[in-house]
Amino acid sequence: MKSAWIRLISLCGAANACLLPWELEGQSVPENVKRQAAGTTPAPIGEGNRWENGEIPRGLGTQPRNASISSIMTPTEIRAAVEALIAEFDLELIETPEETHEGATMFGAKLGTADCSGSYRTLLTAGIHARERGGPDNLVYFIADILWAKREGTGVSYGGRSFTEEEVDKALQAGIIFMPMLNPDGIAHDQAESDCWRKNRNPDGAVDLNRNFDILWDYRTKFVEGVGVSVASDNPMHETYHGAEPFSEPESRNVKWIMDEYPTISWTLDIHSFAGLVLYSWGDDYNQASDPEMNFLNTAYDGKRGLAVDQPGQEYRAYMPLDVWRNNSFVALRVADAMNSAVDGRHVEATQAVSLYPSSGSLSDWMSARHMIDEANGVTHGFTIEFGRQAGGRCPFYSDIGAFNDNIRQVGAGLMELLVAAADTGLGDLSCDAAPIRAGILSESTEGIGSKTCSGNWWLGLVAGVVGLLVL
Repeated sequence: MKSAWIRLISLCGAANACLLPWELEGQSVPENVKRQAAGTTPAPIGEGNRWENGEIPRGLGTQPRNASISSIMTPTEIRAAVEALIAEFDLELIETPEETHEGATMFGAKLGTADCSGSYRTLLTAGIHARERGGPDNLVYFIADILWAKREGTGVSYGGRSFTEEEVDKALQAGIIFMPMLNPDGIAHDQAESDCWRKNRNPDGAVDLNRNFDILWDYRTKFVEGVGVSVASDNPMHETYHGAEPFSEPESRNVKWIMDEYPTISWTLDIHSFAGLVLYSWGDDYNQASDPEMNFLNTAYDGKRGLAVDQPGQEYRAYMPLDVWRNNSFVALRVADAMNSAVDGRHVEATQAVSLYPSSGSLSDWMSARHMIDEANGVTHGFTIEFGRQAGGRCPFYSDIGAFNDNIRQVGAGLMELLVAAADTGLGDLSCDAAPIRAGILSESTEGIGSKTCSGNWWLGLVAGVVGLLVL
């Protein structure tokens, strides 16, 4: 039986996360919040196009420690920044096939030592929730940093966390694809209206794209009766409205297209705010590694998922292979540790996604589930970063300029650690005809613990060992 203290952790986390307290109850913005005028001054949105005169983006990891960035990029600037990096560093542009409801084209690029589609192992994404400002900037500036560091033969430094030139090379071995705006319509609307907009801009009912992926989408059947709207909602007025069907939205279908085009991707991370967490799967219920039949595909467990404390006859925990679970938890610990080292006073914790609140149809869980849905797919480790902390004012996702710069540093350290940890854990065969990585062949060693790749923190190895024992 799951312990009650886990439910307490879930409630505490939910108060400072992607969903606001009243949204967890499916309610509108309270009147006292609507009237709230005091609070932090949000970081300004850029005007014009700072890259139009040939300037090349550079993040804070390859600049002097006191450097700062003055404003958030607009969608136009994000596209221009990526195109500038492509031109300067000879990257390859990626454009997805379907336009969004408002006619935008989703885009990204690929980089690393890979020279063919079969060599790419990592997908980094941001901007799926429009109001979580700074996510696309964090990703673009991080990519700029590792490109400049590679060219100049240096490492990168984010506040108190530094990475060597050798670690930059190791990170690039992962063959990176990045997509900085998964919700371009929503981001454009949020920046224009400053109305704390979360979803896409479907005119028939805006959809939470992070509930639109094909894993446990039919939450009324799959989860316990009466589960909260954090899981999903059928009501287009709710912030977690999951759409008419799985992959009903062009944005989520475009992400699926990326995974189909690059089947060897085995590490993914989606950037969110503002809980201060590094999350790994599953998000529907707590993990177990002893009963493979107790999994999200088994209809015998429909109506039992999502309870923090099991009741008699409703026992369920979500199966994850032991080696995958162990690697997920250890890598999440490493990422959180790197983020904590980067910026003082902004603690980040690593935890299973359900500890925040139960959810269905999420991007990261769908990534983690692909090899169980179809055995032809390789194992994919899906992670989420919740950067930052709650801001004052009506929309707690609008950080001030100081926090915006802290977020760039902290997320940069986390992304860098993810790439290094992925290389340490196992990228498999990087040749052009490589097959996807299968369950059970990833590294189970903790080689490198106590070294620079782990910030010198010996305790991470101890925690990884304890996790290995607890999940047996």
